[in-house]
Amino acid sequence: MSESQNWHKDLCSCFDATPICLMNFCCPIIGAGITQYIAHRNIPGLNESLSLYLALTCCCLGNAINRKRMRSKLKLGGNFICDCIFYIFYCHTCMVVQEYQEVNWHILNKY
Repeated sequence: MSESQNWHKDLCSCFDATPICLMNFCCPIIGAGITQYIAHRNIPGLNESLSLYLALTCCCLGNAINRKRMRSKLKLGGNFICDCIFYIFYCHTCMVVQEYQEVNWHILNKY
């Protein structure tokens, strides 16, 4: 099993991408969908239709499943239980913005 790496953006760095942060705050499902769309268009090996379905129908749990799949593909640290707890009780907006920033970082740096 390969070693995981740290996320390139902190969970609380959502204001580094203010437009995305505001969009996720106002309509988190659209933000999650955009992040999944970008990820699946540029990172091979992720199933786009399943991820969009999970994000739209299962809300926090679906987003946590998507985050787990993204972490696995990009070899990022973290765990599913913490993802679920953070999506439900912490800040959904911060989680989605961090994913968006991480996906873009990996695309620019060819993961």
